[in-house]
Amino acid sequence: MEAYADYGSRAARVALFVNVKNAKELKTAVIEQKLPAALINPSLVADVFLLRLAAMEAASAEESNSMKTRSVYTEIIFQLSPSKQIKHALETIGIQDDSTALLLLTFEDDAKAQELCAMVEGSLVSPVQLQDLADLAAIRKAFKVQPAEEKMGSIVDAIATRMALKQHKNA
Repeated sequence: MEAYADYGSRAARVALFVNVKNAKELKTAVIEQKLPAALINPSLVADVFLLRLAAMEAASAEESNSMKTRSVYTEIIFQLSPSKQIKHALETIGIQDDSTALLLLTFEDDAKAQELCAMVEGSLVSPVQLQDLADLAAIRKAFKVQPAEEKMGSIVDAIATRMALKQHKNA
């Protein structure tokens, strides 16, 4: 599990799992608020930087009472999504019942984060391996990234720009 910079009064912790066997149970635990974390589909995340950006945006929205969702963890998934529709964000960026890989992002302290990781029946791998799991074709399609954008910058740049502008677009 990797810890990242503080967001307000807490640090984001990220763990990447493969060969996950209990995604359905984990998803249920999140819905029942027994697992304080965002469970994210790694195939649609181009880089760990985007997770950090989403965590920062969600923590900021929570602090300023401007969240679009009911929890900071759902807000993270919403922030990562190309959609302004919460249900669509959860369906695409969140894990599915049959997911075999997932990113777990939490603001809990180290001890609690380790407990959360122990709930996952799968293999913990370095978040650096996210680039191997990212489906760039699916990411390009979901975020509508044009070839010209990648000539001027990276796919991560294009998505980060969309994430930043998402808050400022008219609905």
